Amino acid sequence: MGMKVFKFDNCDFVCAETLEQAIEFYTKETHLNESEIEVHEESLDEIMFIHTSELPDEEKGLEEPDALHFGKDTFVPRPFSWVIEGITKPCIIGSEEV
Repeated sequence: MGMKVFKFDNCDFVCAETLEQAIEFYTKETHLNESEIEVHEESLDEIMFIHTSELPDEEKGLEEPDALHFGKDTFVPRPFSWVIEGITKPCIIGSEEV
């Protein structure tokens, strides 16, 4: 079974094989009860921005027309399918919380 991405409480993105696995992982990480969270599955085509330091060496330094720049930091868009490639255990892959 492949990994999927689930969005929790409109801010955290969890990679897991199933909704149940994602909920179990997230509730343990956050100490929230299942009744306190909202969750839905995201399309693997959805885009998230990642820091250029997380890119493979062969992609570093390439022209990225849709890159976002914040001071000296640069973030580039990648689909969830790219981000979760190689992940085999549940984990939080990103957050929109500031």
